Amino acid sequence: MSGKPFDLEAAKRGEKVQYNYGNGEWADVHFVGVKKCGEIVFQHLIGSPYLFHPILPLLRMAPKPPKEMWVQWFHGPNGVIMGTTPRDSPDDARGSAKGFSLINEPQKVLVPDES
Repeated sequence: MSGKPFDLEAAKRGEKVQYNYGNGEWADVHFVGVKKCGEIVFQHLIGSPYLFHPILPLLRMAPKPPKEMWVQWFHGPNGVIMGTTPRDSPDDARGSAKGFSLINEPQKVLVPDES
């Protein structure tokens, strides 16, 4: 799962930001603000309590956690096992397979949040 490019307005709204320390690993940081000269300032969440002025390519918006959704498995035409598209609730998943022979209860799945 990868994050989106750094978005100053999103960071100002409180969306999570990450910094790459140069080793390929991304870590959550706290966006502090922008200095008058335009430099972005952030603070480490773990370890050093002091502020940093990062190089922009090393900042990104943190990826959103996967969304929990529900799928209902059922016997489709010719007995083929099929699943519904992910739905927001077990009832929605069950209802979208109405008219088919259901297999067990709806199953929780994790779907990447692309918003």
